[in-house]
Amino acid sequence: MHHLDPAALRVIRGAPFCADAVHGMQQQLPDGNRISLQSRSRTCRDGEGRLRQEFERGTRTLVFLRDPKAREFWVIDPERRRARRLDRQGPTALALDPEQREAAKALMAQRLEERGSGQRSDLGQRQSEGLQLQGELTTWTIETGRVGNDKPIVMTREVWQSPELAIPIAIQDRDPRYGERFLRVFNIRRDEPDPELMRVPADFLKLDIEQRRPRMFGP
Repeated sequence: MHHLDPAALRVIRGAPFCADAVHGMQQQLPDGNRISLQSRSRTCRDGEGRLRQEFERGTRTLVFLRDPKAREFWVIDPERRRARRLDRQGPTALALDPEQREAAKALMAQRLEERGSGQRSDLGQRQSEGLQLQGELTTWTIETGRVGNDKPIVMTREVWQSPELAIPIAIQDRDPRYGERFLRVFNIRRDEPDPELMRVPADFLKLDIEQRRPRMFGP
């Protein structure tokens, strides 16, 4: 899970906010060892649907700007004070370093088997961060013997969505083969963000579109 959710990249007008998020994974290994990884991000959206997303990248921060009205998409390196205009709409346009490529390969391996639509159930409503949330639980079952399993494998995905902001506030995805992946959104402020957050700083070096392989952190 990267930013809030792919749905957060839709153009949503009239519902400004800023929020922090923590996302990550937990996996219990057969030998009793436990893997736990998490990172943080921050997302702001203004009333016109402009989007700013800040991602942790080790000890550094990567900033992505999307302006649907101007049809401009930027990735910013605050430390090096430079920005590159992208030819696509999201973080998927960014070049991956070796560590990111390995993580992407692992995720792809887990998705070789499509889950399908699953069985959905309504979890009702609850309040969080001053918002009314709508919950949904989706369950998938891999029948005995389908992938060499001697018992059914049950996977679940619980999502709590804010219809008003059109973003998920909490996601918990459990797969006994790969562990748990989660997203939690907090510190939600619903006022209009500072307009300066939605544009490239004037004193930053601006680099034009690189069609094939945009790079921010190389030499």
